[in-house]
Amino acid sequence: MMIEENFPQAAGSLAGIIHAAEATDNVERPVADADGVGVAIIVDPYMGKSFAGLVSGGDNGAARVPDEFQKMMGDAMGPLLDRAWRTTMLDALLGVAGDFIRNLCEGDDRISGIEWLEGTEARKDGNKVDKSNSYEFGLGGPLGGTFKVQLKDGAKLNSMMEMMMELTGTMLAELKTDLDPRVMGDGAPKEWVPEGLRGLNIPASKMAMAALPNKLMAHMHKILGEMPIKDLIGELKSYKNPPPVVLQVMQGVLLLVKKAKDVKEVSEWKTTQPHMREELVKMCTTYDASVKGNKKAWSESKKATKGLTSDEVFTRGSAAVQIFMKWMEVCRLVRKVSEDLRAIDKSNKGDAGGDDKGGDDDEEEEEE
Repeated sequence: MMIEENFPQAAGSLAGIIHAAEATDNVERPVADADGVGVAIIVDPYMGKSFAGLVSGGDNGAARVPDEFQKMMGDAMGPLLDRAWRTTMLDALLGVAGDFIRNLCEGDDRISGIEWLEGTEARKDGNKVDKSNSYEFGLGGPLGGTFKVQLKDGAKLNSMMEMMMELTGTMLAELKTDLDPRVMGDGAPKEWVPEGLRGLNIPASKMAMAALPNKLMAHMHKILGEMPIKDLIGELKSYKNPPPVVLQVMQGVLLLVKKAKDVKEVSEWKTTQPHMREELVKMCTTYDASVKGNKKAWSESKKATKGLTSDEVFTRGSAAVQIFMKWMEVCRLVRKVSEDLRAIDKSNKGDAGGDDKGGDDDEEEEEE
C-alpha cells in the first residue's frame, strides 16, 4: 500500500494517479492502471479526498488481483485507515492536555481521573458540572466526544486553575476543528508547530503533541502584550516588601528570560524590583520556549519557584503575578513537549549519543 506522506507530490506514475484522482469528481474512482499495475484509490470518508493507493501486480501486471476485489478492499480500507490516523492525532492532543491539567491542578491531590468519551456530548449547562464534581469539554466533528476531568470528592479548584482548565478546553476544541478537514498525509498544520521544532524528522501524529502548548503560548503572549503596562508592571514596581510568592514568581520569570544568571543575583526584592520594566514584558511576549538549550536558565527558574503552588499565587499574588505565573507554566509545558519531540527525532535518526551541537545543552540537567 502507498500512503501519500511517503512520496513527493506527483512523483512517479503511481503517485500521479492518486493525485489525479483527488482532482476529479468521479466518486466511484475505478481501479486505475499504471503500466500493468492496478491502483485502487483510498479515499477519506469525511472529506472525500484521496490519500493513498492499494497497489496490486508486479511487472506487466503479474499476480494482479481482479479489479473488483481490489476496489472492494480499497473501499474498506479508507474508513479504517482514516479512523486510525484521526485517533492517533487526537490521542496526541488529548494526552498533552491531560498531562498539563494534572500538573496544573496538583495531580493526585485533586483529580481522580481524566478520560476521553468518544461519541458523547458534553453537558448543555456549561463546562463545569457541580453534581458530579467534574469538568466536561465537548469536541465535535469526526470521531468527536467529551474530554472529562473528574475531581476527587470534596476537591475544589481555585480560580486560577479553573481559568486555565477552561482555556485548555477551548484550545482543544479549536485544534479539533483544525484537524477535522485534514486527511492522512497532510501532516501537522504549520501553525501547530513552534519555530524551535520546525524540521524535525517525526510523523505528524507525534508532532501533534506540540499543537496545544504552542497555541497556549500564543495566547499568553497576546494577554501579556495587550495588558496595560501600568497594570502589569506598575504595581510590581510599587512594592516595597511584597509577599514571598511575588518574589518567587518574578525570580522565576527573570531567570527564564536570562535577566539574571542564577537565583543569587535576584535573591531579594531589592535586587529583583529594578527589573520590573516594560522591557521584561517585551522579552516575555517574544520568548520561544521551544528553542533547544538554555538548561541553566530552566534549572535556575525551577529552583526559584520550587514548592510554589497556584493556591499561594492566587491568594497572595496580584493579577499581574498570576499572569506571569500562567505564562511560566505554559512555557514549561512547551519546553517539556519540545524535549520529548527532540528525543523522538534523535531516535529516528539513530542518534543514541548526546546533543550534536553541545553548548547550552552540555550544562547541568534541569531540576525536576
